[in-house]
Amino acid sequence: MKSKIYIVSGITLLVIVGLLGYFYYVGGKIQSGQSSTTVSQTGSGDIAPINDSDLRVPVDNSVIDCSVANNLVATSSSELTNYIISTSTTKASITIQNIIKNYSVGVNTYLQGGAWTETVTMTDKNDVLCNLTNVRSIANIALANAKYLAENNNSAKAESIISSVLNTNQQIQNHSGSLIGYLVTFATKSNAIDLLLSLKSRGLIDANSFRPTLSKYSDNETGQKIALQYEYSRSAQMIDDIAANRYDSPLLVGDGSDSALETIAAIEKEKNTYNFEPNNTKLLYYNVFKSMYSNVDLPCGSTYNTIIPKFDQAATTSENYIGKILASVSLVSLDSINDKRCGLETKFSQF
Repeated sequence: MKSKIYIVSGITLLVIVGLLGYFYYVGGKIQSGQSSTTVSQTGSGDIAPINDSDLRVPVDNSVIDCSVANNLVATSSSELTNYIISTSTTKASITIQNIIKNYSVGVNTYLQGGAWTETVTMTDKNDVLCNLTNVRSIANIALANAKYLAENNNSAKAESIISSVLNTNQQIQNHSGSLIGYLVTFATKSNAIDLLLSLKSRGLIDANSFRPTLSKYSDNETGQKIALQYEYSRSAQMIDDIAANRYDSPLLVGDGSDSALETIAAIEKEKNTYNFEPNNTKLLYYNVFKSMYSNVDLPCGSTYNTIIPKFDQAATTSENYIGKILASVSLVSLDSINDKRCGLETKFSQF
């Protein structure tokens, strides 16, 4: 199943529909003589294209196709998840043992590692997120198997599986790009560390021998930065598509609803005017994402510097009104992820 989870795009469509609907309502009154107000068409105009190469997704030739992840088949089971995170000594049920057995082939494919990538080029209508639901489910089955083995006197094999889970997640985290991809693999790494700490407390894992292996998978900053680059690139790509008359990209078309098509028509009429300036709009997004990117390097517990711009929605005659309000409403700070990352680093230090 193709995931359609986007951090900005859903909000973007709703905001543009509402804002442009209001704009056309005001414009219609002006044209029909219902108002004597005149919308000024003067102003500094759009700026030159910005240099945003540092936040564009870098070319990565070490990745493999999304089909590897999408072809994985798994089951999501609350019983399985509860078994992984439980600190009790309750043994794996027959149901859990059968899941481990039935999905062993997919687990082995997953444990071989490799990286999955998610394209940011939308002109070919191939903007499909890797099936991270399956990736997460397969990882949970692998972790359940590791716990089952450790509880049945096979700690060496359990350690090997957990190490492979961490390795695969590190690869995905450093290549997949999207924020949702980063968060899914981040959560799996967190589950793996929780399992290790639980097995350690029960004397089922040799912490001293495993600790050097664990240090190889403690880097989450790289994946977080790539995720921020990816999310900025998606937003910038949307603006580039509008400026280049590409209205068929998935980020704009969405689910193909009438509201999405009306949005495209409204954008087409207003682009390159006083009301929507693509480069100025892109600069608003760039400044916010650049701030969040820089904050990743700050020490844990720091005060972050991201400021989300806010504009008066009633000021419909302001220059680049649509771009400003779009940025104001759709941009959100992602700095809270730094705190989550720091929490995981604390877990690593406890092993």
